[in-house]
Amino acid sequence: MSENLKLLPEGVVPASDSYTFFVRWKIKLPNARIDGSSGRLMIPMRDTARNVRNIAYIDILGDATFLHADSDIRGLYYGLTGKKEVIGIAKNFLTGAEYHELTGHAVAIAFRTENVAPVAKALQEKYLAAQVILIEDYDIVPGPKPTVATAEARAAGADTSAPLPEVDQKAPEAISDARELLEWINRKSLKAVTKKQVMQYGPNRIRNAMSAKAALDTLVKKGWLVTEDESRYHVTPIALPASGEGPQRSA
Repeated sequence: MSENLKLLPEGVVPASDSYTFFVRWKIKLPNARIDGSSGRLMIPMRDTARNVRNIAYIDILGDATFLHADSDIRGLYYGLTGKKEVIGIAKNFLTGAEYHELTGHAVAIAFRTENVAPVAKALQEKYLAAQVILIEDYDIVPGPKPTVATAEARAAGADTSAPLPEVDQKAPEAISDARELLEWINRKSLKAVTKKQVMQYGPNRIRNAMSAKAALDTLVKKGWLVTEDESRYHVTPIALPASGEGPQRSA
């Protein structure tokens, strides 16, 4: 690949504020581009010299595939500009973007588990005064966990024990649970759901009254669900998959 990737696929169009991905996830990205044929968000992957070396395609659920699928992506990342006293490293695009929205801190999206440590190392070498932290579903990874990502990041010097800066620590957890609940609702093709149904059949980690209520309230706050009396929650159009098509049923 060339030192700076200049040749982009045909059919690239600017992303407006009404772009489905932005509306659904309440995210805004300046100068964003969309693949006109698939509707996926296109994210530049840069090295620390800001050369674009690859392109990540982000689908409606936040999963990434790459323009150059066979290329080495070690040390490449997508950066969200912010305060650089703390730089967050996230594997998942949505995790990093929403953390950035919550904190205003700079964030680097590494896209793959095996790329977390190389990105952390590269940014620490470039920003010597910054505190580089590892973000995993919004939680700063506390202490040793049996994952390659954490082990490699610790070996690279990433701070995996720092407290979440300037944020109510329950807020990120609630958003993470809400996203998992929304994905469950989509998989089940539901058009309405109750808290009792979430506690009985929903994702395992939110099958308790407090977590289920917090996740449902977050979905309501973000506009993905509506409710009149908190007994039954109805799915709004922006919470549906990109096509908005397919059978819908109640839980």
